Amino acid sequence: MLTCPESLVARIFKARYFPNTTFYEATLGGNPNYVWRSIMASQDLVRSGYRRRIGNGRMTKVWDHPWLPDSQDPDVGLILQTLVCVEFKDDWFWMGDIRGVYTVKNGYRWLREINAPWDAVWNNIWKLQVPPKWRIFLWRAITNVLPTITNLVKRRVEIPNVCPACGVLEEDVMHILCNCVYARRVWNISQLQIPNFGDHDFMQWVELWLGNSATSAGFLKDQICGILYEIWRARNMAVWDLALPSPLHLCVAFQHTWAAWNLNTTHGRAAALPPLLLAMQHDTLHQAAASLPHDAVLCSTDADFYGSQHAPTFGFYVRSPEGVFVAAVNGPLSCPYDPLLAEAMTIREALSWLQDHNYHNIVILSDCAVLVDSFWDVSSYCSYLGIILDSCLRLFNSFSTYSIKFVRRGTNLVAHALAKHVGAVHARSVWRESLPSFIPSDLS
Repeated sequence: MLTCPESLVARIFKARYFPNTTFYEATLGGNPNYVWRSIMASQDLVRSGYRRRIGNGRMTKVWDHPWLPDSQDPDVGLILQTLVCVEFKDDWFWMGDIRGVYTVKNGYRWLREINAPWDAVWNNIWKLQVPPKWRIFLWRAITNVLPTITNLVKRRVEIPNVCPACGVLEEDVMHILCNCVYARRVWNISQLQIPNFGDHDFMQWVELWLGNSATSAGFLKDQICGILYEIWRARNMAVWDLALPSPLHLCVAFQHTWAAWNLNTTHGRAAALPPLLLAMQHDTLHQAAASLPHDAVLCSTDADFYGSQHAPTFGFYVRSPEGVFVAAVNGPLSCPYDPLLAEAMTIREALSWLQDHNYHNIVILSDCAVLVDSFWDVSSYCSYLGIILDSCLRLFNSFSTYSIKFVRRGTNLVAHALAKHVGAVHARSVWRESLPSFIPSDLS
């Protein structure tokens, strides 16, 4: 509703709940339905992770929208580094994603950063060597998004709040998975060592066996996760099929499932590619130059942040396919501390220089594989990186033939040395006769 306000669902909710504003400023309103309540439950998360990308500046509320590079430190220098482009409209982008696009995965990652004390538990969930659906279930249980009867009642589902397993107490996550009479019998039969339930909530109990403390080291974490999943599965059978398996039957079924998993899976670990295949994933320098016109040039690029102040700098090195020196350039950049953005701006600097000096057939070489891959789908980028990528594409289209290739750092050392040199911090420098003296001859 923020990034696609023209969609049908966004227009329906806007007409009903926030006709004169955006989802960012929307409120719950009067007599909200269940769907809108659920959406609004995530608004604080969305507001904390989204930022405003400034384009022409016409649609941004300076005092209300989060457009500053650092909301905690409105430094003038940081504001001046904002990449304004009047050809683009103001837009929303999600911090922490190179495309600036919100995904469920990004939302979970942001929640994990907000809940920093539980980082060990969050990280260890995804390290469990269990079927993926078990890990996802455990994550849902910890975040209390399972459809327990207590959660359904909170969402105004009118049903009796009675545990479907024991039929006595109210059902929440801690009760159905740990404290319920049925769950306790399962844990006793399983003979797994688990922490005492005590007065803990579910998150606190999980931390006792899944955290990084010394006391959590002796627990069979993978099997505990599996038993939790089977208890919830048995609970669902009681709800939908009116048939609750006995604790013994549940444990026997779990042991069969666990044995089959250990026998037939590699625990989700992808086999490593042989070195030869890894080397073949990217074109080598000679392959890049083989099919070029005779007047083509290769341009190696790199960016750096110099010193403790992280001053952004660039460097690029132009030569013929045969390795004959053409030019070397370095200088300062104006951008925030964002390595990927700096790499993209370096490519733009190189393309502008090549265009100004009437080169028509070019190959750009970068040691940033993520950036090279980003050029495949520039239109999907809502972040400031998208502005730079778009300007690079426009420059690329001014050449007769062009391409961009990934190269390993070992073949990009000249551009790297140019960007790292202290002189690049203060002024732009161009060498046309030979490489600068601070570049070792063996690098070229």
